[in-house]
This record gives sequence, structure tokens and C-alpha cells, in this order.
Amino acid sequence: MAFAHLHTVILNTVRQEESVAFWSAFLDVDVATDDPETRIVWLRPDTDGGVNIGFQLVDRPLDAHIETHLDLAVADLDEAQARVEALGGRVVAVNRLANGFEWRVMADTEHREFCLYAP
Repeated sequence: MAFAHLHTVILNTVRQEESVAFWSAFLDVDVATDDPETRIVWLRPDTDGGVNIGFQLVDRPLDAHIETHLDLAVADLDEAQARVEALGGRVVAVNRLANGFEWRVMADTEHREFCLYAP
């Protein structure tokens, strides 16, 4: 067993319903639980042992921190970008290395950045 593994990602949000709708649609997963006590809505992991993603309702926007983001593997970058844009997200930057590896920095509906890449 690994020393540590990624288990949970918490995203703070002032527009919880909008964030949950965006990410559950993009990842094609269901809402697992809505916990009013902790003010967290959890998405169901897409695989057994998968990463848990929770959207914690906060009273005011927090400072943005680019150093924390999600990297998401996709089969087709153009298709994934189109889906993000259809859900209200946007492209922040397209990056390409000399060896041809490309990743796209995207933003969700609350401007949280994440990266898409095709392995």
C-alpha cells in the first residue's frame, strides 16, 4: 500500500448549486450526499476507491490560489474543451511542449482553474 494517496478534494464555493451542477455534468457522476451540517455536497467517485470531491459552501469568496487545482485526463481535448464551454466554463490557456504534449488550462463557472490533458 502506498504511503499516501489522494482521497479527497474540497472546493470552497459561494455558488454551491452551480458548482455541483457543472462538475457532476462534466465528470458524468452523481451527487453522493448533501451534508447540511458541514455544508458540503459530495460527488460520487467515478470508480471504486476513486477520489472524493466535495463542494463546501462558504459565506464569501476566498482568495484564489492557482497552486491547488485538478489535472484531468481526457480522451479528446477538443471534445472536453467544448463540454467545459457548453457548461459555462472557459479556456484560460493552451500549452504545448516541444515534444507535442499539450494541456489546456480551463476555468469552471467560479473561475477555479483546472487542467485537461490527453495521456
